[in-house]
Amino acid sequence: MFKLFSKKDKNAWQIEMLKNVFTVMPTQYSIYLQQINEGLIKNILSGLGDIPGYKTISYHPDVVHKYEIRNEEISVIEGVKVFDLKSSRFIDLEIYIMSGMVSGYVLHTNTKKTEIDSTKIDVSNVKKVKIGNKDTEALQNILGNIPNEISSMLDIQNTFEIETSKGDLYTIKDLENGNYIAIDKNSVIYGLIHNPYEVEELFNNKETFFDALKSGVFNFTDYINNKTS
Repeated sequence: MFKLFSKKDKNAWQIEMLKNVFTVMPTQYSIYLQQINEGLIKNILSGLGDIPGYKTISYHPDVVHKYEIRNEEISVIEGVKVFDLKSSRFIDLEIYIMSGMVSGYVLHTNTKKTEIDSTKIDVSNVKKVKIGNKDTEALQNILGNIPNEISSMLDIQNTFEIETSKGDLYTIKDLENGNYIAIDKNSVIYGLIHNPYEVEELFNNKETFFDALKSGVFNFTDYINNKTS
């Protein structure tokens, strides 16, 4: 049965849509339904990343550790269609997978508003495709050869370029809820805070940043807790 959600339940209809989509997919996609049912999704945010219409999913940290596969290649689930009541037609839905988890989605529509009947779903042509990430290549050129001890602390494979008041930056660590550590082409390190919006220079070169990570002088958890508490 189609459910209607109020504006205050802005995440509810999106989560319901994703659940219903994964429910009717072949069994190899059931892990993503399991993630959602166990409460992986904390929030769904707009305006992040460089893909038009992309919705970013933030996670509940107590669920992430069960499903995260660090540095797994980014992939996209294609060939899914959901019914839009506004336009009275099926529209394409793409679901992005990063680090083994549902990370976001895009509804491909020409209208500003949609009203999805998430019980009308076509997955007859569904497929999962690994996608090349030119942003990863650009970031790796900036970082150069770094020790495994440092790279294991970062989210290099999941990077994306983002426009900020400090110029174009590449994310290197996902701090959840739309917050990131990022780097520019000159190797300056920044903290990106989603709410309230802030772009803060943390280190003026990557070497100092790496040393601070290695020694424990800089800690991701302490940083985000201090910024958001």
